[in-house]
Amino acid sequence: MPEVVAIDPQTLIHLTEHTMCLVKDLQNVLASLKQVYPDQYVSTEEAAEIMGVTAQNVRYMARRGTLKSIKDGPRLVRISVQSIRAYMGNSH
Repeated sequence: MPEVVAIDPQTLIHLTEHTMCLVKDLQNVLASLKQVYPDQYVSTEEAAEIMGVTAQNVRYMARRGTLKSIKDGPRLVRISVQSIRAYMGNSH
């Protein structure tokens, strides 16, 4: 079992504020990268429709790495259109 470490409230507040700044900085970097590398992403349902498979199959392919995907929030997964095209080109 991990050892419990006590942190004073001021330190915790400082760490929380610092973490929030880092998250904001990372969001800005991601937004910049999306402008530099403008790959289009679609929902798993849209990807399934494009590919003619089920959304469950698309999620499985994303987990395996067959399709490039990103998490767009805590639960939402987006699929790269470029990876769909590559997969469709290789499988047909």
